[in-house]
Amino acid sequence: MSSDAKRWTAKADWHATQRALSPAQKIALIIQLQHREVELDRVRKAAGRPVRGITPWRTRP
Repeated sequence: MSSDAKRWTAKADWHATQRALSPAQKIALIIQLQHREVELDRVRKAAGRPVRGITPWRTRP
């Protein structure tokens, strides 16, 4: 199987997995990714690199 075919198959598998998630699981995944992005912004800022300035969703009252 060529590398393009493997990539296509992997992408199709990933999308199938994402479709199977419940809305609550999808939101939890987005929140987790946002927190990672905030952490990466701190590292970028400390290294003197430009930051993306993301504001994560408030998830706690």
